[in-house]
Amino acid sequence: MKHGRSRRLQIRALRSTGEESDYDLIILATGFRTVEFMHPMRITGSAGRSISDIWAKGGRALHGITVESLPNFGMLYGPNTILAHNSIIIMIEAQSKDICALRAEVLRARQAGKSLTIAPEKEKLDEYNDEVQKKLSTSTFAIPAVVRGTRMRKGLSRTIGLGQ
Repeated sequence: MKHGRSRRLQIRALRSTGEESDYDLIILATGFRTVEFMHPMRITGSAGRSISDIWAKGGRALHGITVESLPNFGMLYGPNTILAHNSIIIMIEAQSKDICALRAEVLRARQAGKSLTIAPEKEKLDEYNDEVQKKLSTSTFAIPAVVRGTRMRKGLSRTIGLGQ
């Protein structure tokens, strides 16, 4: 493409039928697994539970960071943290601050010759995720045609967040 102003960009594409068609825009998607967080990593937590077992019904994390049965585990950009309105940098900065605070507590305990395990209580995790789903169920993202790649079979959204 030449530098300068263009009034229109035309793209010719070959269809699977062998026909050529003109398009103004082509969006390429990789087919990544939008509702399978941490795939294909194998992560095992307490009592030998793997993250794929913990998330068999969909990814859930307290504030998108900590996961039940995975002590001292924190992640960035986890379930229900994808912003539909802003930069991911804002979310990652906030989550980095939270993870650093958790890490600091664990290191303080270690320096004192103690150990500290941090993991969300299941009841708090359930409460938080139920609230997220309740709020999302009355949002634009509850409309099936709006964001198809963010929903699971049972209609739960595990990707889009509420900007927490």
